[in-house]
Amino acid sequence: MRSLILYSISVAALLNASCGAENTGGSEICPEGATFCTPGQPYDPNTGPTEKEVVAGPGTGSPFNSMNNGSTGVKTDPNGNIVLDGTGNINNLTSFIWVSQNGNGTISKVDTRTMKQVGAYVTYPGAYADPSRTTVSLGGDAVVANRASNDGNKASATKIAGDKTSCVDRNGNGKIDTYESDQPLTAASPFWWQANQMNSPDECVLWNTKLSVGSYPRAAGFDGKLGTDGSLGTYVYIGEYFTKSVVRLDAKTGALVKRIDVGVCPYGLVLDRAGNVWVQNQYDNDATGGGCGGLAKLDVNNNDMVTRYAKPSGVYYDGYGVTADARGYIYLASYGMQRLYRFIPPDPSRPAVPATGYYESVGVGMDLRGVGVDQNNQAFAAVHNGGMAHVDVSAEPPPPPATGNVASTTTMVLKKLLTSANGINGVTAGAAIDYDGKVWGVSNNMAYKIDPANNYSVTTWQPPAGTYTYSDMTGYQLRNASRAGVYRNIFTGCGSRTTWKQLSWNISAPPGTQATVRYRGALTVADLQMAPWQGASGLSPPAITLPTDARAAFLEVEFVMQTADARITPILSGLSATFTCNEAPA
Repeated sequence: MRSLILYSISVAALLNASCGAENTGGSEICPEGATFCTPGQPYDPNTGPTEKEVVAGPGTGSPFNSMNNGSTGVKTDPNGNIVLDGTGNINNLTSFIWVSQNGNGTISKVDTRTMKQVGAYVTYPGAYADPSRTTVSLGGDAVVANRASNDGNKASATKIAGDKTSCVDRNGNGKIDTYESDQPLTAASPFWWQANQMNSPDECVLWNTKLSVGSYPRAAGFDGKLGTDGSLGTYVYIGEYFTKSVVRLDAKTGALVKRIDVGVCPYGLVLDRAGNVWVQNQYDNDATGGGCGGLAKLDVNNNDMVTRYAKPSGVYYDGYGVTADARGYIYLASYGMQRLYRFIPPDPSRPAVPATGYYESVGVGMDLRGVGVDQNNQAFAAVHNGGMAHVDVSAEPPPPPATGNVASTTTMVLKKLLTSANGINGVTAGAAIDYDGKVWGVSNNMAYKIDPANNYSVTTWQPPAGTYTYSDMTGYQLRNASRAGVYRNIFTGCGSRTTWKQLSWNISAPPGTQATVRYRGALTVADLQMAPWQGASGLSPPAITLPTDARAAFLEVEFVMQTADARITPILSGLSATFTCNEAPA
């Protein structure tokens, strides 16, 4: 039985309108578009406010629309309620890819639809810290790991805000100073982070955290946890190669929370649907000895217990890229064996899987590096010599083998192999999926987009400097695996005269699910995009102090929902807001 939780936030004077005029008595003419009086007819503003209510949801005349701007990963059920989309639909988001340029110590934020750079950032004071692995949070923020192969003292991680609402006006000039251009960021720019500057002059570069000197950070991943304050991502995990450790950082502040010995030199890192951190190494794959390699799981829900899994029996695995799908399977791209492996981990929902897990694989005939899996369970692995391998992994794995740890038959099918003949140049390291389902590859001299639905057509973006990155560069993998969805709804008041009073909603939240809610207000719909989010709530009604000095004609409400089990989902069944309109026209 699902428990019904009624949330009610008293928003007395929320975004309280004040247009600067004083009511002195008499009648006013009701303005056009007003909802609190009859447009064009006299009304008395001194008769006191009349409370109005706007509603959304089934049976209200304003049904929920899962395609509202910014909504993703949700749908309406047969009753019209908002639920998580179990098919893995995570489209309908603004789509960016973050491309590290180790050649000049910067990272570019590229619009995957326009194929243009919209921002660029220096990742370390003095630059040239060899940035590589990037990870993107559920909220769109990015963290890049600086490998510091040129100077071990620069081993670090840097966070960059995904949009201006998360940036910080450090110089107090009333605006956000950040580099927004499709042109290369050069040392002549005032946004170039100099070695003698504590903070970046770019106010969207939020923090830089030093890691172990000479640790060679080679892996990075945001978690998918929903913070009670509305943050979409609580921790960032960085793999320190030479310390065989995973470092847990506070996603907000960059503070080092914990360093965990995983017994593997992390070359790649991914978080699965349960929030477990998986790391793997390219080289020595002796999972039981004192070597550097193998596959390891960090169980963040069980006192950070580390489990190491043996390499596929009878082969030299030589793993490179790693990713996870929404079903909890782990994919490992092999360089030396020229195969894509799927690891089936032990799981209570799969009682036939042994405690050691097992593998299956498919031969590609080319050395592989990075790998990504889309919502339709199609895998794309970067080809070292330039190109991309498309492997259909939608079928469920075969039964566990009677002996060893590799299934004798494969359900993975090689569908397409793209090479330099398709217009792809350079050594391809990275593979990622964007929010339109397009596939991205990053080579040492270009980034390119593949459209599998259009005969695998290829378009390219030329970075200013050499690139080397493979990881969840778009944030797609995290959202796909974490089973998170976002629903947004905009309520309209009575212009600048609006005083929002109360926000209420009905949500059913079964065990194993979680949700947060937050809101923002602005005078125009366009201004909502720059308004900061406020008033986060988890599964208990919080005590929230709300602002009283802002003006808002529009109120946007955001629900983020998540489940640990694809069979259950939070259910949003109703939403309403009340407001008054009692001030004279400006």
